[in-house]
Amino acid sequence: MKLLKLTLISATIATIATTVTGCSNQPHAQESRVIITPSQQMTTLNTDKTIEHKPSTTKMSVDTKDSINTEPLQESAAILEVAVLPISPTDAETSSQTEPTAILEPTPPEVSRPAKTVFRHNFDAYQLSADDMDIIKQHGRFLAEHPELKIKVHGHADAQGFDGYNRTLAAKRAYTVVELLKQEGVQPDQIEYFGWGSDIPASAVTDWKDNRRTEILYEEEYVNNSY
Repeated sequence: MKLLKLTLISATIATIATTVTGCSNQPHAQESRVIITPSQQMTTLNTDKTIEHKPSTTKMSVDTKDSINTEPLQESAAILEVAVLPISPTDAETSSQTEPTAILEPTPPEVSRPAKTVFRHNFDAYQLSADDMDIIKQHGRFLAEHPELKIKVHGHADAQGFDGYNRTLAAKRAYTVVELLKQEGVQPDQIEYFGWGSDIPASAVTDWKDNRRTEILYEEEYVNNSY
């Protein structure tokens, strides 16, 4: 039994000696270099130092003599700074924005007083023709531009029928003209109107229709000075 134990111990010692001898025959490198591709930099590592591998971090000895070139980053920052500079408008653009062009409104032509002042009516009627209504409105625009002027409107009728009815009809004829004048801006204090019936016939009567009329009379001062 003792002989068997000695034999096993001798075999174990021989195996250990062979293993140590084999390891000593391998060349032992003191240092090695590792290339780190993410930063594209070569760093000298001391293999005698311990390197721990963890899921998120790596500890290693790095030669601090290596430097990282930051010039491309600085150039990018300079380009960005130039790109965001505000663009100032030119003098012409500033002038056009602060000084809008004035638009001149055309001056409306001056309204003149129409020559026609006597307007005829049909039998037993106070309405007027379309042409006469347009002329009366021109009188209204002229009077509205000259509020200092005053007029009188006289309504007449022929001698047929009763006097009371003829006066009422003559007043309606005068009032129709007054309303057309007011529509154009004539003030009520510029106008007086009367219904004469058949009391004041026309100076030259050739037919009944000559007295079925309404007249616009301007002040004597206006007529004499001929505006």
